[in-house]
This record gives sequence, structure tokens and C-alpha cells, in this order.
Amino acid sequence: MFLDVINYFFVIFNNISIFLPETALPKSFQALVLLVNRCDFIKMLYFITNIDTIFGNQGSWKKASHISYFVNVLNEELIDFEALCRDSDSDIQIAGEIIKIYNSILDEQNMLDFSAIQTQAYFMLKNNPAILAEIQEKIQYIMIDEYQDTNYIQEQIVFLLAGEKQNIAVVGDDDQGLYRFRGATIHNILEFPQKFEKGKCERVSLVVNYRSDSRIVDFYNNWMSTTGGKDFKFEWDNFRYDKTILPFENSKIKSQSVVKVIGENDEDEWHETVLKFIKKLMESGKVTNLNQIAFLFNSVRSDKPVKLANYLEQNGINIYSPRSNMFFQRDEVMLSLGILLLTFTGYVQNLNDRNFTFVDEALCEYYERCIMVALKYIKKRVMSWHICQRILTMHFRECFIRCLSSHRLWKFSILNLQTELLTSDR
Repeated sequence: MFLDVINYFFVIFNNISIFLPETALPKSFQALVLLVNRCDFIKMLYFITNIDTIFGNQGSWKKASHISYFVNVLNEELIDFEALCRDSDSDIQIAGEIIKIYNSILDEQNMLDFSAIQTQAYFMLKNNPAILAEIQEKIQYIMIDEYQDTNYIQEQIVFLLAGEKQNIAVVGDDDQGLYRFRGATIHNILEFPQKFEKGKCERVSLVVNYRSDSRIVDFYNNWMSTTGGKDFKFEWDNFRYDKTILPFENSKIKSQSVVKVIGENDEDEWHETVLKFIKKLMESGKVTNLNQIAFLFNSVRSDKPVKLANYLEQNGINIYSPRSNMFFQRDEVMLSLGILLLTFTGYVQNLNDRNFTFVDEALCEYYERCIMVALKYIKKRVMSWHICQRILTMHFRECFIRCLSSHRLWKFSILNLQTELLTSDR
């Protein structure tokens, strides 16, 4: 819920004009959120000497992402970039130069990225006691969920807003620190009690798991207890609170709660084993809807899940995988996109002429295949001439026939297309 606190604060910060003069922001500032804008923005840093020694020689989009992440993390740690510029290590000097120029460009372009929203908020509160007092008066209690996913500057803002009241409640799971890659630190929740006088902070342990089967909870407890010690050369002491999770109730399932389905090395046998297992679950009533079954893979685009998905589809088990390319190859998806494309004649013409700046050839060819799927559907199955007459205006027919005649991939017979479009109801 930390973002709710920040959003509440920033609404005040943005709408009360008296606050703006206390920051470096003009009234016309804008958010730097679109990746396209960010990529163009990052290009302004490329002139920095030896910048590739840190980020390597890579494409603009990837470099933009890496530089943005790098600067955001250091800004959110309130790192003094001037101190970096004075460091004896040349790489650290380059890092300081990157942060310095990045922040100056933000100022010149009247832009804010997410880290800048936080740093502007922090320094405005820190350097303006009157503003801080006004906001503190409006906030009596602060509650923050998922506290294990907060970062350094966010905790600093929280304590500034809380002031002397210190009415702060945080909720989190130190075993679910998932956002370190975005600058979050597990130390915020582990060291939270130390931010107060001894005995002032009360810790309430919520150890009952209402979600998982009891055997899954047992497995979790066992795993946490056996992944530390001499064998692992690692101790959990400084990275989690010692606790034992309890299930809400003991499992009522007679069969195993976790089942591993595996065949021999033969891939076809594995496919058959998985299919039989799914059918067995359905027939036994343990699964009443295929949506209750999920497959977990490292990547849904690798050969193994793709081949399994194709096999299951061929045997009547529909697969939903929106993050894989398979989703966009489904007939219903291509049909929907094709019908949508056909309603915009100007776009179809631009597609034919390749009159796009940001659409690559592979995507254009995919759109063409979608249109072909839609045309087949229109021609063969459902579209009566009366519906065609409303959708396919004379302008559209002429434009689309021109597209068909001029592009090598569109192999429909123009004569057949014209004839079938003019055919009466079937």
C-alpha cells in the first residue's frame, strides 16, 4: 500500500501551488513513462565518455532499460552522485557522471520518472518543515502492505510523514522478497523494530496459512529448515524471522496434494502420460474444469511446452498461454484481429504499402495472415451479403482488392473474391 501513501502525498504536492515553488519542478512537468520516450531520452546520454564500459555495446532499447534501472536504483538509495564523480575509481566516476547528466536532462525536459517523483517528494519534505508539518497534520495513521518490497527512500518518506506520532503499521512476509530486482530490500521489514525505542514496536506473527494444503505447508517448513547450515554454508538468521507456518486445517484430500507426472526419455510417451493424467483427473471429479489445471515451465516459448501444448490441443485439451507465441496463432485470436483490421481501410492500405514507422516486417506479415483468416471466414461460413453490404463498402472493396492484387503474400483470386462478395444470400 506504499504507493497509496505516495499517490496521496503527490496529489497534494501536485495540486497545491504553494508546494511547487519549494521544488525544482515547473507547473508544466510531465511523467517519463513511455518506453519509446525513455529510449529517446536515454540517447542524450550516449556522448558520455566510456559509458559502454559499464553497459556494454548493446541495442538502444536494452541500453535505455539498463541505464534507467541503474540510475533509478541509485537515486532511490539517495546516493550522492557528486561523491561518485570524485571517486578514484574511473568506473564509479562514470556512474556518477551518468546520474548527474540523467537528472539534469530530466530538469531541462521538465520530466519526472518514478524515482524522481520519490526523490522530489523526499527532499521537499526534508527541506521544508512547514510543508512537512502541514501534511503530517492530515495523516494520523499509516499502514503499508507488502513492506518487504519497499526500498530505502520509500521507508525514509514513510518515517517523515509519520513524524513524532510514529503511528506506523507494516505488514509483510520476509520469505517473499520478490522485488529486489526493482531496488526493494528485505532489510526494511527485518530491521523495522530497530527504528523505534526498545519495547515501543510490537511484532505480531501471522503464521496461519489459510490458502495451501497442509502437506504443502509442511513441505515449506521442512524446506526452510534444511536450506541453511553447514551443508549450504548459509544461515537464515540475518535474512528472515524464525517461524513455523501452521495450516488452517489438515488436508482432507486422500490422494497426494503434489503429483509429479513423468514418462521415460521418450517425448511422445511423456505427452501421452500427461494427457492420461488430465483425463483421469476429470473422470474422477477431482478436477471439474480444465481451468483448474496449470503447467509451470521456465519458459513457455521453449520447445518442450510448445510441443506439449500442440499435442494436448490436437487431443481436445485447449491451452491458454497468453505469454507464448501460441496465443497469437490461435484461430479465434487471428480471426478477431483480422476482422478488426478489416474495419479500418486506411490501416489496410498502409499495411499493403508498408507505410509504418514502428511496425516491423514480421508483424506486418502476421497481420496479413490474420486478414486472410478473416476473409476465409467471411467467404465460407457466416457473412451473408446483407452483412457484407454494410461492412464492405464500395470504397473498402476497391481498396482491399487493390491490396490483394499488389502483394505477393495475398494469393486469393481477385475474380473469385469479387464474385463471392456479390453473391446473394446462401
